[in-house]
Amino acid sequence: MKNKIQEERFCAFCEFGVPAPDDGSGEELVLCSKRGIVSADGVCRKFRYDLLKKSVKRNADLPEIEKIDV
Repeated sequence: MKNKIQEERFCAFCEFGVPAPDDGSGEELVLCSKRGIVSADGVCRKFRYDLLKKSVKRNADLPEIEKIDV
């Protein structure tokens, strides 16, 4: 089983990358301090995972359960 961090080795989650302003092309770009302007789904050997850049998906709310008096 692969480590979850290795599955998400994208420039968008790298310590060296900063999201670039939208240029209207629709492609997500990242400003990398090591490689310049790169695609958000690109990766290089200098990759370092930054936990703060990952957005966490929230779990769906559980349905209400009725109390049953026994």
